[in-house]
Amino acid sequence: MIKLTVNGIPVEVSEGATYLDAANKAGVHIPTLCYHPRFHSHAVCRMCLVHVAGLPRPQAACIGKANEGDLVDTGGADLRQFRAIDAQWLLARSAAHFLGAADALALEWHALRGVSAGVKETDIPGVGKVAVCNGIAAAQRMLATETWRKQYVAIEVMACVGGCLGGGGEPKSMDPLVLEKRMRAVYQIDSGALHRRSHENPAIQSLYQGQLQEPNSWRARALLHTSYAARNSKRLLLMRFLDCIDRRHGEQAAALCHPDASWSTASAFGDIQGAMNIRSFIDTRLPPRRYGPEYARHRMVSAADGAALTVLTPLGETCGFSMEVAIVDRGGESTMLIKRLTRLPSQAVGCAPH
Repeated sequence: MIKLTVNGIPVEVSEGATYLDAANKAGVHIPTLCYHPRFHSHAVCRMCLVHVAGLPRPQAACIGKANEGDLVDTGGADLRQFRAIDAQWLLARSAAHFLGAADALALEWHALRGVSAGVKETDIPGVGKVAVCNGIAAAQRMLATETWRKQYVAIEVMACVGGCLGGGGEPKSMDPLVLEKRMRAVYQIDSGALHRRSHENPAIQSLYQGQLQEPNSWRARALLHTSYAARNSKRLLLMRFLDCIDRRHGEQAAALCHPDASWSTASAFGDIQGAMNIRSFIDTRLPPRRYGPEYARHRMVSAADGAALTVLTPLGETCGFSMEVAIVDRGGESTMLIKRLTRLPSQAVGCAPH
């Protein structure tokens, strides 16, 4: 065990623990934005900076490793001032409004505007130096050395020169000043807009009042939120299969299944044997697909847990699955297919296909 103090409070933590772990154990709150206990920390937001006696600069508590005898200070006046300015930089428009910081953050940030190729940088008082790489070539030049790691606290890389104004989706133009003209037009439209924050948009307000109910409701999560899965994983295979069900695309669902696959629905539909029967079931037995606001789909309960096969159904119910897979050769490539898909009765009350 490692012994250290946080704001004068003695605490013991295990080898490899961070300053944030130590603070939590000592009952000391350190503000965070980008930190999540289930994900690998990258210290992007810098909100959790703390002073450690003997070190020349503040340390990110979410990644800084605790050492024997460390004296950690989390609440100095300079740190509080830094966090206030840092939050103003990180928050924008609607986010600032809902977190009560709308009056502290200007709607417009001019320091890094412009569409010229290369690297633009500026110093934010109390935060540090930030940079914008305008184009991949500029990013390659910056990354050629390691100096950027110590020089900047945040870097934005835009693949296209001019960002989205110069992206592939924009009309092609031979005008050498087209990016500047587009930039001025966008800023002019924004400055003259009646509503400049997304939460003020009447269409957004109407959508939530009439369809989505409230931010982060189960319906909003079902329609708006996304999930992630590793390639060639059971999770990805399940997500693709359920998407085929939601879209009522039996042919695509059958293509994800082994010819001898079985699907245990744990519902009145019973067990369905064989990929072709699964295709027929989706195409002919399920209710017609709904569109627009009525279109609801299966969602993964966890947005990023690579092993989790727990699903939120279109009716807002939780449903767990287990899956057996088979690896087959298709055109010289190994392909993972569903061999057996089973809904877990202990987690799936009322989870018939929809």
